[in-house]
Amino acid sequence: MTARTMMTGLGAAAFLAACAMPPEAPATALTEAAAASEAQLLFPSEFNCSGKTGVIGVLNEQTVLRVDGRDYVLEQTETASGAKYVWAGTPETSFWSKGEGGLLTLAGVEYPDCVRTGGYLDHVAVAPVARMPGLWRARGNEPGWLLTMDGETMTLSYDYGQGTLSIAEPHPAPIPGGMRWDGGPLTVTAMTELCSDNMTGMPYPASVTVEFSGRTLRGCGGETVSLLTGDEWQVAELNGGALAEGTKITLAFDGNAERIAGTGGCNRYNAGYDLTGEGISFGPAMSTQMACADPAMAQERVFLDTLGAITNLAIDETGALVLTGGAEHRIVARR
Repeated sequence: MTARTMMTGLGAAAFLAACAMPPEAPATALTEAAAASEAQLLFPSEFNCSGKTGVIGVLNEQTVLRVDGRDYVLEQTETASGAKYVWAGTPETSFWSKGEGGLLTLAGVEYPDCVRTGGYLDHVAVAPVARMPGLWRARGNEPGWLLTMDGETMTLSYDYGQGTLSIAEPHPAPIPGGMRWDGGPLTVTAMTELCSDNMTGMPYPASVTVEFSGRTLRGCGGETVSLLTGDEWQVAELNGGALAEGTKITLAFDGNAERIAGTGGCNRYNAGYDLTGEGISFGPAMSTQMACADPAMAQERVFLDTLGAITNLAIDETGALVLTGGAEHRIVARR
């Protein structure tokens, strides 16, 4: 397996911080801000909102906004768009992330136009490795193994299914850059970084080390779809060439419906996709029927034909999504 830290997006910053809390973490509603701790925040993301600077990260398994020498424990609240995290005290202090931007409200004063200025995130939005409700999986090769966690049980199937070890799922402990589940006879360490399967090349959002009975297994964790969903991708290259001047082609993945949608440069399109452990394929695309002048119209036809021929995907060292189908079909997209 190969791994590289790959995380991005101001919107992902607050999401990362919140998701890093294990499901069992208490939702403490602190109504008084505490003096900023000297403790290092996990998954930090630095930002500047109209001149007001701060950091969002994880401290003691809680989402923390650190600004002006104070720490504010935030909790997620429902909103029509983006992701909003609110302090329980008054006047309002909150952070509302919207894609690559955001809005900071501090003691009732709004600081718009937030931009990320630094921190742990880079290139690709990778969710944290703390297991969220539902099934979390990791896998590896030579010999083949599969680890699952379902909220109650952590199970390892190893040596191509010839051996099985199952224990109660332990409480995760945050470590710099990841999480560790220490279950005694079975210990799992997952680091938040892009991991590529060494047989298929498929990308995953975490690198994983499994230790048991004096053995160490290495592989990848999480699901590939989490790397694709979120902000839309913009096509930068189509079959080795740049797009025609003044045109724009986009891809947006819906992980729940298993569909992709965007603009082909002239018409809106959507199609189903099938993501497996070995690659990706796209079904026939449906699109609106607007007529455009060339080269936009011709380029759109090439794009849709190419999309239908795709069989593989990868995330390269720059964070670009690379979709390929044989030697002739290639789409490179960036966020």
